[in-house]
Amino acid sequence: PNTLISRTMLSPKYKIRLAGFSTRFLQRIIKMEKKTWNTAAHIHNNPVKSISEGGDDPVFRFYRDLIVAKINDEPHYYHREVMQHLFSALFCEMLGQLHKEIDAPDKGDSPKEGIKQADYTLRKFVELLSKDKGMHRSVSYYADALCYTPKHFSKVIKQACGRTPLDLINETTIEHIKYRLKRSDKSVKEIAEEFNFPNQSFFGKYVKMHLGTSPANYRNREDE
Repeated sequence: PNTLISRTMLSPKYKIRLAGFSTRFLQRIIKMEKKTWNTAAHIHNNPVKSISEGGDDPVFRFYRDLIVAKINDEPHYYHREVMQHLFSALFCEMLGQLHKEIDAPDKGDSPKEGIKQADYTLRKFVELLSKDKGMHRSVSYYADALCYTPKHFSKVIKQACGRTPLDLINETTIEHIKYRLKRSDKSVKEIAEEFNFPNQSFFGKYVKMHLGTSPANYRNREDE
């Protein structure tokens, strides 16, 4: 979720197999709580990992070979269920390995029920962010959607993941804007309208604030 993939230059020496997980699929297999959010943040900041680093290469090779074998196998009545559980197991295995790398101890300074409610609110907030794709950028919009005052909403989200709602809103928005600037044929003005900015000037200021350059300059510079 919230990961944008585009075509890039590849070496003919390498073969890639890609597995994508939708938000809905992940919601069925994991709880969106503080530890999960910390792992998601770790993945966002470290999107590439060699599975041989931790000595778990045989485990992931086993999953890969089994999944490929099932994809190529003749389907049966429960084929869909088998594939869902295989991918669920693979994803949970990945999370398990990442948890070993992340130091995210619970502070234990809040009531248990309060933490549960905060985690639930964070999950609903992440769902809304994923669906919205950067169209709304105010804390009050999401607070109202989840029946909170903006002040209390900010406190709850900070409690659940250690970050403010505005940080997460801007992070999500700018990722979608970057993708549209690089991959869309629309003009900067049209993209500004697409993201509900009042005019191109406001859009330019927003992009420069978060990317350090204008929309046109970002679009024209070489990919990093």
